Amino acid sequence: MSHRIRFLFSDHPPSYRVVWVTDLHLDAAKQEHVDRFLEKIREQNPDAILIGGDISNGVNFFGYLEKFIKLFHHPIYFVLGNHDFYFGSIKKTRQLTHRVFNGHKRVHYLTGRSDVVALTPNTALVGHDGWSDARAGSFLQSPIILNDYLLIDELKGLTTAQRENVLNRLGKEAADELRSPYLNALTRYKNVLVLTHTPPFREACLYEGKMCDEDWAPHFVCQALGEMLKDVLKDFPDREVLVLCGHSHHGADQKILPNLRVLTGHCDLGNPAIQGVIAIS
Repeated sequence: MSHRIRFLFSDHPPSYRVVWVTDLHLDAAKQEHVDRFLEKIREQNPDAILIGGDISNGVNFFGYLEKFIKLFHHPIYFVLGNHDFYFGSIKKTRQLTHRVFNGHKRVHYLTGRSDVVALTPNTALVGHDGWSDARAGSFLQSPIILNDYLLIDELKGLTTAQRENVLNRLGKEAADELRSPYLNALTRYKNVLVLTHTPPFREACLYEGKMCDEDWAPHFVCQALGEMLKDVLKDFPDREVLVLCGHSHHGADQKILPNLRVLTGHCDLGNPAIQGVIAIS
């Protein structure tokens, strides 16, 4: 699935084009596939690039981001996915990422950012990594053990109940941190793009065309973030919100509310692809 989206206000023509990519797993791809993928982005000549996480396994994602920085001279906005934290700590990796890109003119890590990115006079961007928060489905009964629980410091060596508590906290943190910039964006702009890694709604988390079941949902949905997005939006019926996410590796296009649409990126491991070219007014 490759989404081509016109995210426009009224009859205004598009004035800004964004390429959205997610779940790249570049360390799982041959160099020729990485080079071809980057060339396809270059051919689009976008005004900005949005990266939705899972750039690679572990902090070597910095090296891959450097390739983007050298090849493209457009603004790059990104969040991180669960794989980007492998072999390390969520907290420390986020801190390091902020230190590396703090003050960078073109590359911006959206997680923990209190301000709003104005893409056009009508459209703003906000974002957060998010995290699958064990609230959807039946976490305590689920037999699923993700590599996250073996390779990320905050999730290793825990009982199921302890892990549930940590995941709950991570989801709540994502919702709490994004609430203020999201509210600010809705107050000031007609259109709001939300970039995250984990689907915030179960309806947008699909496997072979069907919504993920009780076993998989707690590991693939950030329910706290979804609840926050809907709760804040109810006071802004004239605004349009487009959420861009990934994580599940299965494409989806869901209308959660008349003015809240969610696109989930697909992933063909080893073959990174453009998920969408978004025309914005």
